[in-house]
Amino acid sequence: MEARAPEVPCEEVLRDAAENLLQKLEAHFQALTATLSLRT
Repeated sequence: MEARAPEVPCEEVLRDAAENLLQKLEAHFQALTATLSLRT
């Protein structure tokens, strides 16, 4: 019998993915804002 990882609810997977995406977007936005601020 093959060992399987415990199943994670779909909502939790989607929430984690959305949170990760928002964190990446926030980091990119902050970097862009810093870059634009240096140009003024």
